[in-house]
Amino acid sequence: MRSVRSYNDSKEQTEIGSNFWISFTDIMSCLLLIFLFLLTINLVSAQADSATPEAMRAKIHELSVKVTNLEEQNSQLRADYEDLKKKNSQLAWFKDRYSEYKEKYERMVSEYGAYDAYDSAEKKLIDSIEKLTAEINRDLDDEKRVVFDKTSKTIHIPESLIRFEKGKSDLPQDRDTRLFISNLSSKLDNHLKTLRKQSLVDSVFIEGHTDSDPVRSDPEKGNWKLSSDRAINFWLALDKNKNLSKLQNSDGAKLFSVSGYADSRPHECSIDGRSYRTLECNWDELTKVESDSLKRRIDIRFNTYHKGLR
Repeated sequence: MRSVRSYNDSKEQTEIGSNFWISFTDIMSCLLLIFLFLLTINLVSAQADSATPEAMRAKIHELSVKVTNLEEQNSQLRADYEDLKKKNSQLAWFKDRYSEYKEKYERMVSEYGAYDAYDSAEKKLIDSIEKLTAEINRDLDDEKRVVFDKTSKTIHIPESLIRFEKGKSDLPQDRDTRLFISNLSSKLDNHLKTLRKQSLVDSVFIEGHTDSDPVRSDPEKGNWKLSSDRAINFWLALDKNKNLSKLQNSDGAKLFSVSGYADSRPHECSIDGRSYRTLECNWDELTKVESDSLKRRIDIRFNTYHKGLR
């Protein structure tokens, strides 16, 4: 009997111990579920709190401030961009003006250099013609002297040296006239060859001038034809040996040419009072015979050569 009880007691104890551990596990599981439930409630509560009107207004205000700041920055960037475009446009304009003025400056420097060279060449040419004039006058009487005008670089040959008949273009054939022209031709040839080597002379004009009296033999062409014919005849006599007609300037063009001015160009001294021969060029104090004598002349005009000004 006792042995049976022991078995039953042992079995009962085993069942009791087993039931105890099952209950503890269930309790722990329940606690875990409760913890998760509370955590979920807290999260939901936190989300619910952030969705309150006050929180939303704060968030909207915060975003509104950021939007306002960004709009202001954007407006400033647009203003800076427009200002930059304007400055770029101004920069392009100034670059164009800079290039334009730089080109003008370089051209001006070049031109001034050319003018300086021209002035130097002209001074040398004037000095040479002054020497030529002195050489010509050494062979002439005081009352028959050529006059050199520095301003126009012209040698004036007065009527006293070449006396054409009234209204005629034939060159006088007296000994003095022929000797004067021959000596003049030789001296011109020598001086012009030197000037040509120095590239100082561009052209030489033989110019005829008359008084204002009408030409009855040819009233239509009148003094224009008369002055031109006289200049041509003088040139033909001057170039009798064909030496002068061979002379060329530095461009290979002929040096000499011929023109006639009739009475359209009275001697320059009629304007500024310079002397011509032994008479003062105050036309109001001259008789018609004297003034007409001053108007009737042959001129030799020299032009300075400089390639930079051509």
